[in-house]
Amino acid sequence: MANLYDDIERILDKILMRMLSADRRGIKINKKNEKFGFIDVIILRVVGQLDGVSVFDLIYTLDMDRGIVSTAIGKLIKNNYLIKERSEQDGRVQNLKLTDDGKELYELIQKKETELINFVLHDLTSNEQKAILKFLSRIRQTMVSKYDIEKIDYK
Repeated sequence: MANLYDDIERILDKILMRMLSADRRGIKINKKNEKFGFIDVIILRVVGQLDGVSVFDLIYTLDMDRGIVSTAIGKLIKNNYLIKERSEQDGRVQNLKLTDDGKELYELIQKKETELINFVLHDLTSNEQKAILKFLSRIRQTMVSKYDIEKIDYK
């Protein structure tokens, strides 16, 4: 049993290191060969799901540093994926919306995520898929309860 724990730990370490490396290098998603960091992708996903989300609500939802989120929003606006619009209810509030290019990129991100999940799960049995779900849920629960990492639910 100890070998399984060691193997799982090694695999999780490798996955984390690859994710950090990919984030640092940037992820190519679209045909323009632009590079996106994880924060860019997450912001596009949240804005796509919560169309018209305020900048404040986005920062609150992500529970991230305002400066990091603002920098990423600025980059996405500059590259014509997001726009800011004044709220009709409160003119002081700026809402984020996807542009047409942003909607296209959002759909591409969703497609690639679906393809990845299907690739990983396609030849697994229902019980194996349930075991993976239980494992991932336990990791998330541990991060929330033991390491005081807030839950981020935007779906």
